[in-house]
Amino acid sequence: MKKLKLFVLSFTLLMIPFLSSCIDSGSDDTSSKPYYVFARVVNSMGTYLIADSGETLIPTSASLSSLASKGLKIDAIDKAYIAYTLVDPSQVTAQASKDPSDRTYNIELTYIASIDRKVAFVTKGSANDSISTDPILQLDLMTQTSQLYINKGYLIIAPSYYFYSKTHYFTMFNYTDQSFQAVSDPTKPDVLNLYLSHNDNSDNKLNGYLSSNVAGSYPFLYFMSFNINSILNSLPTTKSKITINVNIVKDEGTTFNKVYSTEYDI
Repeated sequence: MKKLKLFVLSFTLLMIPFLSSCIDSGSDDTSSKPYYVFARVVNSMGTYLIADSGETLIPTSASLSSLASKGLKIDAIDKAYIAYTLVDPSQVTAQASKDPSDRTYNIELTYIASIDRKVAFVTKGSANDSISTDPILQLDLMTQTSQLYINKGYLIIAPSYYFYSKTHYFTMFNYTDQSFQAVSDPTKPDVLNLYLSHNDNSDNKLNGYLSSNVAGSYPFLYFMSFNINSILNSLPTTKSKITINVNIVKDEGTTFNKVYSTEYDI
């Protein structure tokens, strides 16, 4: 088990460079090289993707049709984990001097999985406060220094938890009456407190699998994205940064007992 977990941790760390640079423009062998990135799906004047590193990725019609024939409904996806190869590697060198957000690549989309999860806006203790407190082991590193990775208002995490045969439900709770915390010191950012709800659906975890151990085969069970743009846009702050805290129930606890934090430019 420990060896498997170390392997998947290595797999996760290997992905980290893709979060800052989608394609190495100096590579000599890009025609068949697979790339694995987080991307947002855009369905406007056709379907394309925007990688977290900024590049626009245009899938071939054939690759979209192939995925659709397997049951994929790409128009229902917002944030995804994808795998692709380049159609024309010369596009890389031709656009190397451009800013990533100005680069466009034609790709063969070979894999796509939604990592979308829900965000709940509730008042703490109200009738619709359905937060669940089934524990998880931890949030694994998403960057070299943080368990919380945020790109253009999408918060992505990688919870390590045991599962067996049932669907687990993860929701990010924003308690609208108390999530924002103003900090009087003008040199320090204000604080946004969020709570990760985990409902294990009464799964038999004793004979289960660890989510981080199956990330290579089933990334949608491990990586989770929460669109918190509406929260960030409504914060009553004049500061340029916000400290975001994600609270979890760790190990065998029954109350929120672990906090992960990061600072984010707003």
